Amino acid sequence: MRSRNINEGLCRYVDMILTHREIRLLFDDVVSQPCNPPGGCNQGCPLSTLLYITYNAPLINIANPDNKDECIVGYIDDTTLLTQGKTFKEAHTTIKDMMQRENGVFNWSRTYSSPLKMNKLALVNFSLSLAKVTEAEKLTLTQTTPQGVIVHELQSKPQAKLLGVILDSKLTWAAQHEKVRGTAAKFTSAFKRYTRAASGICPAEALRLYNAVAIPRISYASDVWYKPPTRRNPKSTLQGAVKLTKQLESIQRQAAISIIGGRCSYDARQHQTDITTTQGNRTQDIRKILHPT
Repeated sequence: MRSRNINEGLCRYVDMILTHREIRLLFDDVVSQPCNPPGGCNQGCPLSTLLYITYNAPLINIANPDNKDECIVGYIDDTTLLTQGKTFKEAHTTIKDMMQRENGVFNWSRTYSSPLKMNKLALVNFSLSLAKVTEAEKLTLTQTTPQGVIVHELQSKPQAKLLGVILDSKLTWAAQHEKVRGTAAKFTSAFKRYTRAASGICPAEALRLYNAVAIPRISYASDVWYKPPTRRNPKSTLQGAVKLTKQLESIQRQAAISIIGGRCSYDARQHQTDITTTQGNRTQDIRKILHPT
C-alpha cells in the first residue's frame, strides 16, 4: 500500500487489523486453542476485495504498456495474460517473457508469497483457422524455486472458463450457449419439484424463486455472449443466437407451466406469471432478459 502512495493512516489501520489476531475453531462443543493466522482478512471483512486489488496490482502492472502485443487483466484472484502475434510461436514467446522475466509473474509469486497453482493454468490459442490451432506447439515455462528449476509444459486447450464464461479457441460462443442451455434445463427440472400441485409452493412464491435464482443464473454475462436474433431486411434470414433463443423459450415455457399449473393455455400462463426483468414490469421474453437494451 505504501509503494502505491496510499495514505499512511490507512496503511497503519490495515496493518493493525491484519496483525496480532487470534482465532479459535468451534466444532460442536469443542473449542480449539487460539492460533495466529499468518495472513488474510477476517471472514466477511468488507475491506477484503479492496485490499486484494491493491495486493494484486503489481501483478497486473507486469505487462509492458509500451508493448501493444501484451496485456494483463485481472478480477480479484483471476488473472489473464493476453498476447498477440503473427504466429502462435511469437505469441507464446511473449507469454514466456511475461512469466519468466526479472519482474515477471514467477518473480511476483515469490516476492508476494502467492504460490501459483500450475494445474489451474490454462492455455488457449485463439484463431479462426483450426489448422493453425492444431499445429501450434506446446508452451514451455521454466520456473526457478528454492527447491530447484521446474519446467512446465502447457498444451493448448480448445476452451477455457473466465469469470464463469466459456471462451472458445474458434472464437465462437457455441460452448457457452450449450452451458447456458444446460443450466436453464437443470434449474427448470429442479424448479418443477418445488411447484407440484399437491405439495409444492404457491405460484407467488414460485415466481419470486424463479426471478431470484433461475433468471440471474441463465442471463449471467449475457451482454457478452448473447446476440438477439435480428433480420437485416424483411426477406433475409434471422441472424444471431437463433438456436439458443428457441431452446430457452421452450425451457421458459416449462417454467411458466410449473408456476401456474396445467389449467390454462401457455399464452395465458405467460401473461399471468408476469415474470419481470430489471427493465420494468412486463411479460418475460427471453430475448429481453438476455439483452435488455
